[in-house]
Amino acid sequence: MKGREKKVGDVYPASLLIQAQEKKSDKGFYLTMAIVFILMVAGILTGKFDRIFPTPENIDVSGWKQIQVQPQDTLWSIAKEAYGEKIDVRLVIDIVQEKNKISSPSRLLAGTIILIPAAMKYSWEKQMIYPEI
Repeated sequence: MKGREKKVGDVYPASLLIQAQEKKSDKGFYLTMAIVFILMVAGILTGKFDRIFPTPENIDVSGWKQIQVQPQDTLWSIAKEAYGEKIDVRLVIDIVQEKNKISSPSRLLAGTIILIPAAMKYSWEKQMIYPEI
């Protein structure tokens, strides 16, 4: 009987209402995705996308601080202890790896001296973020 149902006066069969709602929700989804896509492309073209997804190149480092690696230390634990929730730990790890020429973050030897940023900030912010160590 589906497909043969018709409007009777001001009353619609339930199947026609469901079909109409599905079409509206599909249009809304595609419209939302189109807007998100346009915003992402605009962000990439204008260079503002890096504010959404910061990279190590967008971090300003103000000096370096020496620390000695302790047994069981990882770059993650060092970065987390130093900066906590103040800045994305993955960015700190990338910067520390690059500065210290560490190819594998799992190969930290106890007693090794490494450099971590003394203070850092995103290049578009005014305030420096200092480590807690």
